[in-house]
Amino acid sequence: MPRATRAAAERTRISLLRTAASLFAERGFHAVSVGDVAGAVGVSRGAVYHNWADKTALFAEVVEHAHADAAERAAAAADGDDPIDVLLAGALAYVAAWAADSPRRRPGGAAPPPGGAPRPPPPPRPLRLLRAARAA
Repeated sequence: MPRATRAAAERTRISLLRTAASLFAERGFHAVSVGDVAGAVGVSRGAVYHNWADKTALFAEVVEHAHADAAERAAAAADGDDPIDVLLAGALAYVAAWAADSPRRRPGGAAPPPGGAPRPPPPPRPLRLLRAARAA
């Protein structure tokens, strides 16, 4: 079988990432197998393992891309002279990027706990804190 070109390999990698993000969002981390991701793209499981050590590494990159996208949106929205306005606009854009879909569809909501440790409690509501800082 001929080897894929670098461009074709990169297209496959991107397709695997996008498909994995969609499947993790729909079914949750534990309900998706490497075979599910590979099958949905039409490649072998080896193509997944060529790019990532395991399903957790694939999931980590999916979440990393989601955070990077939200951070880009926050940076684009954070404009102005007043530091509080900049902070508020950036934070609201970041939260809006994550809240665009239902909580079940956010990849971060399906993450396995690191090292099997229990999940920490959720942080305080960011909008309430930001509004309180703005009012002060």
